[in-house]
Amino acid sequence: LPDDDSANWYPYLEEVLPASPAARSALDMALWDRLAKAAGLSLKKLIDAPEPTVKSSYTLGFGDLEMFDRRLHAAAGYPNLKVLLDSKSAIEFLDLLSDQEDIVWRFDGCRDWNMNIARKMLPRIKRVNMDLIEQPFAEGNFDDVARLRNLYDVPIIADEDCRTIEDIPVLADCYSGISLYPGKCGGI
Repeated sequence: LPDDDSANWYPYLEEVLPASPAARSALDMALWDRLAKAAGLSLKKLIDAPEPTVKSSYTLGFGDLEMFDRRLHAAAGYPNLKVLLDSKSAIEFLDLLSDQEDIVWRFDGCRDWNMNIARKMLPRIKRVNMDLIEQPFAEGNFDDVARLRNLYDVPIIADEDCRTIEDIPVLADCYSGISLYPGKCGGI
């Protein structure tokens, strides 16, 4: 494995692990960590990464309302919470959130919404301190993403619709941003 430069190892990892972005990511991050340690630098300094401009979220997953309430209390103190909002339980969860004024909410539609569901949820979403909606519709449903963004002036972030840099031009006309993490994209 060529381990001295990402320009050498990344193509190799794509070749030997084409269907395993998580495995590529693990190896890619280990190799970056090795380079950073050898240089006596943090990875952030080694790659000259800028300071983040977006704060991360604490994610509250699915469950019944009682479980959600427990998770909400466990997340006390986190300023940004992301809620996974499937179409079946979304209305109930949104009604619970309206009195949580000190939290910035981010909603992940888990690719489960359609425009009818989005139209029912948006008035409730707009009542809370909402920051963004992540991947509300099935992969490739760019028309509804653009329609939702234009109808409600809400930032919508791509998740599963963006796996490689080649996906970005297609997404630019409908999404407001992209959620990236190494395990999905195959590395740093």
